[in-house]
Amino acid sequence: METTDPTYIQENADWLAAEAKFTNNSTDISRAKAALTASYLSYEQTRSIITSPIAGKINSITIAEGMVLSTSANTQRVASLITEGTPLATLTISEIDVPNVSVGQKVTMTIDSITDKTYTGKVTSIDRLGTTSNNVTAYPVIVKFDTASEAILPKMALSAKLVIEAKNDVLMVPLSAIQTANNRSVVILIKNGQQQSIVVETGITSDTQTEILSGLNEGDEILTTTVSQSSQNAGTSPFSSFGSGGFGGGTRIFTR
Repeated sequence: METTDPTYIQENADWLAAEAKFTNNSTDISRAKAALTASYLSYEQTRSIITSPIAGKINSITIAEGMVLSTSANTQRVASLITEGTPLATLTISEIDVPNVSVGQKVTMTIDSITDKTYTGKVTSIDRLGTTSNNVTAYPVIVKFDTASEAILPKMALSAKLVIEAKNDVLMVPLSAIQTANNRSVVILIKNGQQQSIVVETGITSDTQTEILSGLNEGDEILTTTVSQSSQNAGTSPFSSFGSGGFGGGTRIFTR
């Protein structure tokens, strides 16, 4: 039919009206579904049966028969769940150190309340936006433990060391043995009871030791500490202790 035909005009108007009614009904159905979901969630929060959102093993039940519960179940913790998997730890890294941190980096950790035990893990996430407090910016880093342990509990305090670089079979000396002279690293070598200043080339450094690339050999006797003048006057040798670093990172202490 032609669009100017009276029959076409009437049928087309009826079609448009029916389409608009269908759209309105669909909107009403969506609103009704949303209201039903909201009502169900409200019911879940107030009913006596509490449903866990995840699978796990119930642990640390914090209520007992006879206790008065809050009127809203979501405001009171009744139990905790232990899920399968290894623990996660959150570390705080300074803005100076965060450029040296990367995902997958190895970490060693000690927990204050668990003595004589060192745990290992890897960096899984780095928040590079950071947070600032008192003009100090810190960057949260998440570390995943390599293994699980029942001794590890939530909110335990720990100390962590991130492994920036690692080497095997290196010659190391204590940091106290390294001196600086004319922008060069110098070590005092003890040979035949005499002191000799030896220029050395250093490599990577830890909190306590420095790698020696050249200038010393395994088993060399070096000066690591000196004593005060008052101690020397009391009869103590000025060379109170010597140390030599060997392959594997061991340090032997000698007295003279």
